[in-house]
Amino acid sequence: MDDPPSTGPDDLSPQCLGLIISLLTAQDCASVSCVQSSWRDAAGDDLLWRTYLRTDWAQTTPTGPRGQQLTSHRAAYLTWAEEFKGPIRACVRRAVVAWQNIKGWCDDRSHMLSASLLPGVDEAAIASAATRLGVPLPPALAALYRLHDGQALQWDLQFDAQKNVPGAAERLSAFKKAQSVRSNAQATQDRAEAMGLESEEDSDEEFGGAPHPSIFHGIFGGYCVYDHLCVTRMLPLERACWWTQVLKMQGKLDVRRRCMVIAASFNFKKLFVVDLDNADILVNSRPEYLLACPSTGTGDGVLRWFEEYGKRLQGGWYNIELLDADFPSSKAISLFPRVSPSMTCAVTRGVRVCATTLFAPEVSDAGRTMFTYSIRFSLLTEEQQQGLIDETLTQSDVGPPPAIISNSLMGAAPALPGRSPMVTALSSSPAASNHSNTESGFGGGATGSNVGTVNRENKQTGLSRVPGGVVRRCQLVTRHWVIKNAAGQQTDEVRGEGVVGKYPVLVPGGPEFVYQSCTHQAGPSGAMEGDFKFVEGTIAHREGPEWDVRCPLFQLQIPSYIY
Repeated sequence: MDDPPSTGPDDLSPQCLGLIISLLTAQDCASVSCVQSSWRDAAGDDLLWRTYLRTDWAQTTPTGPRGQQLTSHRAAYLTWAEEFKGPIRACVRRAVVAWQNIKGWCDDRSHMLSASLLPGVDEAAIASAATRLGVPLPPALAALYRLHDGQALQWDLQFDAQKNVPGAAERLSAFKKAQSVRSNAQATQDRAEAMGLESEEDSDEEFGGAPHPSIFHGIFGGYCVYDHLCVTRMLPLERACWWTQVLKMQGKLDVRRRCMVIAASFNFKKLFVVDLDNADILVNSRPEYLLACPSTGTGDGVLRWFEEYGKRLQGGWYNIELLDADFPSSKAISLFPRVSPSMTCAVTRGVRVCATTLFAPEVSDAGRTMFTYSIRFSLLTEEQQQGLIDETLTQSDVGPPPAIISNSLMGAAPALPGRSPMVTALSSSPAASNHSNTESGFGGGATGSNVGTVNRENKQTGLSRVPGGVVRRCQLVTRHWVIKNAAGQQTDEVRGEGVVGKYPVLVPGGPEFVYQSCTHQAGPSGAMEGDFKFVEGTIAHREGPEWDVRCPLFQLQIPSYIY
């Protein structure tokens, strides 16, 4: 019997050959295209290179590294490959995805944040930075700067010009001219107004008085507690090198560590520093800097820090909110998490209380770990309140209540559309008060005096067993906090009038009242819980009884990732 004729690559149909080549990497695909013409034709299929472009460079359209539109996916792939050679290549795709998450989130929510991001630097700029710092930039850090060179913000340029940073005055002049041109574009202005943000040119305030709006435009967010304002921006590479050298001369950076400041608050009170020997990222604290991202020894700590931040933005951790209710231009990324378990919520007789905390490394010290916390109050709609009343009555007939009421009521939820999440209460103190600084740490403090006995509600559901129907208006009267250490032992107790000098009035479905305060722990962790006494109606015009509204236990803990 004759042997069947052998089958070789030349006998494969174009479809089969294309399928086989699609299993190769882009580099191998380019190699086989050099073997013969039929393979070259199959390897040149642009649909194939669309997959390679998405897989290796996280691009879904034929776009180059500078945003340029190219004629094909293959041309785009080769442009990216030519732009990023050597060790940096292994980090580029991850850096692209991290920046896509960050910038995409900003594009949807804040034009001013998105517009502040600068185009990436070239290889020459990376080499120049290495020369100035005396050490090469790790590939993970270089990849991030090759894609975006930090932020250009007017207040930062004014700050640098005042500090006589070389070239700052010229950059400020050029920036203002560019802003003036951009302000003439009606679409841009409309979008800024729709977001409730001021454009950079709306204020010439530099120092003192109302803060310039760009102070609040740091992409790494911030918070405000009493007189302590902290909003972190990413420094352009040249600015980062200059301030690294200055801060070392001022003794604010360890001269023995080969490092670079890449992000800072507008006044440089908070610093994020990259160790150039291992790419770990650290944040300033006392007595020593702390890791802002777990160290794994893989040389990509700063990149993992960026990746985690992008994921948190996309995952709903943070919202754009007023950081300071006294300044309408203070809208910024608030770093107080808005997701469970970082945010805990409970409902007591229609009043919803949510609590979330934030570690403040820049004001922490040995034996004094500072935490800020944000408390949000709202009164459920009358329909929601009636539903909970009906549910409570049903539970009393059938047995013990379930462990959770409703995700829609107890979970972390964003502010109602069209309403500012930060509202100042229009109320005044009903009585004189004594002063207590137990909750304070940044300056100022909540006023306080002793209050009556606490009547706690059922902790399984957060539903108060205080009798009463639907609440149509109520006002906060007093607060009560219990502060615990890591072992769960009570270390302090605070009782006082109102919250931060205010006595918020809530109405069904109305805007939240939000306030921030702070506390400290001797160690790296602890917890707080408490309750607030509310009265139906107002303090001046009571329409019903008082009752205690529970604030569930929330943790005070230094997190693995610090922003």
